[in-house]
Formats: sequence, structure tokens, C-alpha cells
Amino acid sequence: MAWLMRKSIAREDSPMVNWTPETIEEILKSNAEVVARYPHLSMDHPEFLAKGGAATGHHTRMPERPHEAVVEELFGPLPDALTSSIVNDRIKNAVEAIEPGVHQFIPTIITMPDGSRDASWWAMRICHSIDAIAAEHCVDFHEYRPKPTEYPDYFLYRSNEDNRMRVAVYKDRLARKAIWWDWRFQHTFFSEQLGQYFLDNSVRGYCLPVDELKRSMHVIEV
Repeated sequence: MAWLMRKSIAREDSPMVNWTPETIEEILKSNAEVVARYPHLSMDHPEFLAKGGAATGHHTRMPERPHEAVVEELFGPLPDALTSSIVNDRIKNAVEAIEPGVHQFIPTIITMPDGSRDASWWAMRICHSIDAIAAEHCVDFHEYRPKPTEYPDYFLYRSNEDNRMRVAVYKDRLARKAIWWDWRFQHTFFSEQLGQYFLDNSVRGYCLPVDELKRSMHVIEV
């Protein structure tokens, strides 16, 4: 089994967090450098998207200074995952215990509403981009062709993502992986081991084992 990653929208798990303008500029610069590695591919080319696009699937140059983000408002103790990409040591260490050195964690400083600064956070960049959906075993899935004229063989997967949805992935494509981006479904997934660690240790910020609509996040491996 695996888990579909969905960020919790519970009020206590959803502080208002924004990157500083300087960090936004650095992120855009890093993403542009990724794009420049593939001068023969446009940003909407299926081959480029299969590699993860600009934001996932690649290690980037480590910035000279930590990223910085500002917590504008919070509604209780900070969760372990502030956003889908800003995480604390517990999440970083759990991912690296399964896949040491595979994913990129950029040092990040958080400024709290009272002006205090916390340098124990990380910007997590997922460095696996995989096509792992076992569509024939899924429920409420269909193919979607975003550019049928330009790329007739290129398709993604879509779902209504209601209580009928059941997701299945190919187990042999996920061996020894902790976390990955599925480029056809355009969602992030956790391994069974990582998701179970989050549950056993009350890691906050993700919808596990169900989301706010009681949809199970468990994914079948076939």
C-alpha cells in the first residue's frame, strides 16, 4: 500500500505562510536553470513534464542563503508541514531514513508573527518524477489529453476525486522510494512506510489516513 499526499486544510494545520520576495526570486531563478538544461524542449512538452517539469524531479543548485518565509497568521502550534513543501526535521529525517540523499532539502528560516526567527525548517524538493498509476485497477479515473493536436499520444489522468475514487499504483516502479511525484496524475505520493511513520508519530499537516471529506488516502499497490 502507499498513500496519496494531500495537505490538511484543517484550521489548526493551515497557518498563513508566504515566501519572502527574495526567496520567490531565488526559486524562479532555480526553476529557470532547470528549464535551461533542456533547450530542445518547451516547458509544455510531454518529455519535459515527464521529467518533473521545473519544480520537481531534479536537484537544483543550492542557494547561497537559506530560503525565508513569513508566518502571517497561525491558529495553534505549527504543524510539521507548513505547506506542501516547507517541512520540519521530523519529516526531513523520515524521508532521508528511507532514501538518504535522494531528495533535496533547502535550509529555510521562518519568521513568526511575533518577529522571532526559526531556522529549523526545510524546503523539500521531490526528486522522483514517475508514471506509476495502474489505471486498469483505479476507480473514477479517465485519460485527459491536454494538447491532442500537438501531442496526440500525450495524456494525463484525471478523477472527480470524490468518495468513489480508488487509486492504484505499480509496486515494481516504487521499490525503496519514500516519496514521489506522479507526473501523469500530477499528485505526490508517500510510501506505506513513510505514511505509517507519520501516523504512528502524530505528524501534522497531511490528511492521513483520511481527508476532511472522509476520503481514504490509502493507495493500492499492484
